[in-house]
Amino acid sequence: MAVKFLVIGGANVDIKGRMFQSTVFGTSNPGQVWKTAGGVARNIAEDLAVLGNRVCLIAAIGQDDNGEFLLRKLRLTGIDVEHMLKCPTHPTGVYLAMVRNTGELELAVSDMSVMECLTPEVLVAREAAFRGVRFVFLDANLPAQTLALGLRMAKARELITVVDPVSAAKSLRLLPCLADLDLITPNRDELAAMTGMTVQHMADVERAALHLRHQGVKRVIVTLGEQGVFMATEAGERHLPAKRVDVVDVTGAGDAFTAGILHGWQSGMSFPDAVQLGQELAAQIVQSTFSVLNREGG
Repeated sequence: MAVKFLVIGGANVDIKGRMFQSTVFGTSNPGQVWKTAGGVARNIAEDLAVLGNRVCLIAAIGQDDNGEFLLRKLRLTGIDVEHMLKCPTHPTGVYLAMVRNTGELELAVSDMSVMECLTPEVLVAREAAFRGVRFVFLDANLPAQTLALGLRMAKARELITVVDPVSAAKSLRLLPCLADLDLITPNRDELAAMTGMTVQHMADVERAALHLRHQGVKRVIVTLGEQGVFMATEAGERHLPAKRVDVVDVTGAGDAFTAGILHGWQSGMSFPDAVQLGQELAAQIVQSTFSVLNREGG
């Protein structure tokens, strides 16, 4: 069976701490600390694999214990790691997060310097990974030139391209490439950064999403947290409210959302149904300490 998904982008170790009470800055806060495998692309690759899909991941890790930790986890999940890059000059990426007692992110530090190793030449050398694929997912942790080349390589093969802007700053890397995007999944801040528009109200979100559509993006799905998501596609615009759940940790919810859309899309669901599946999977994540789906359904 051919690999259906090629996933390209960030893979790192997540170190997370959740406070038991309201955060007090400038001192130690009692809480819980845990370490997991993370990274936008890596999370989405694992979520897709847990959902029963075949996945190939291109990401950079260091030649260190954290890199080996990630490789072991990926292999256990059944992800093809043949095209992973072990970078001798940078450590494996680390994402250090502090989570409020309410489950929302308080503060985070991301050390992703290893992404500099994913040069355009590295992607060209892994051209074989694009064969037998229907969907290519990329995240904007990639250097701008590598991101643009990956999109061009995918479109040259008439593959479906999906991109996560990752952050407001990194989303700007996508501006020269918008016409190559079949789907983009910005949050409110990323949408504002990419369009230069205010997106405080739902009418603003719609206006900005349509602006991206007019720039060539085929489908825009804006994630709005507790307000759900807003869709702008060839079929029109639609707001899908979020399901109310008890939040434990929001880390990885957006990745599960994207994986759900991709899984539903390739399975033949209507696009709105695929988006609703993504919402259901994201709700599972925020109610747990996991950053990815697990095979027991949590």
